[in-house]
Amino acid sequence: MGQPAAVNVLAPHFRFPLKGEQVAGRFLIGCALLFASFFVPILPSLFVFGYLVQVMRRATAGETPAMHAWQDWGGLLKDGFRAWVISLVFFLPGLIVLLVGLGTYFASFLSFSMVSETESSAAVLLPFFLGMASLFLGMSVGFLLVLLASIPLPAALAHFAAEDSFAAAFHFRQWWNVIRSNALGFLIAWVVVGGLIWMTYVVGMMAYYTIILACLFPLLSIPASFYGLLVGASLFGDLYAEGKAKVGQPGA
Repeated sequence: MGQPAAVNVLAPHFRFPLKGEQVAGRFLIGCALLFASFFVPILPSLFVFGYLVQVMRRATAGETPAMHAWQDWGGLLKDGFRAWVISLVFFLPGLIVLLVGLGTYFASFLSFSMVSETESSAAVLLPFFLGMASLFLGMSVGFLLVLLASIPLPAALAHFAAEDSFAAAFHFRQWWNVIRSNALGFLIAWVVVGGLIWMTYVVGMMAYYTIILACLFPLLSIPASFYGLLVGASLFGDLYAEGKAKVGQPGA
């Protein structure tokens, strides 16, 4: 009996970071760059983002998933920077709400610490409750906005990668039509990629409570994170290509 169709469709995206010519060395380069980002802010991760954009671009063109060589570092940096800015724009509303909530909390905490003992209990407790409320609302609404932004972001990045145009990521109607034309596929991809992220988090929490694994957690989490990013870039790029083909069909 053959494999189910869904497994046949997903298998190449899960397999390509692990199998192929010189795949181990190319995978280790990505892991090393992510590890370097712990010491050098942003710059090493931009090369990784650029590599992911190129994986996605190849997928949008219908190419078979593969770990291609790390080359054209200037192109990787350019693609990575543009992808980083696009992601920042999408996440900016949620980040602003988070920062406002945290800022209000720290400001109220500071004012609470400056209240004199002679003042009324209401004056003492009000800054505390305002701070806690702002922290709770800021984190809740902020994380919700970040989560909502992450839903259309892969399609916007795929449209940017396919068109090789920064502005294409903000042609909302074009990539939204692609999502609508292949809604089930994108839903499955979000579940799959979300599951990989959740598994990485769970394993990380389990490692956190063991002394040895807690020390090794960065070394264990980096390969898992890079693998998940590669799978997501390839899968969403492939789904974008399918959706774009459906949009181009007569009567679509």
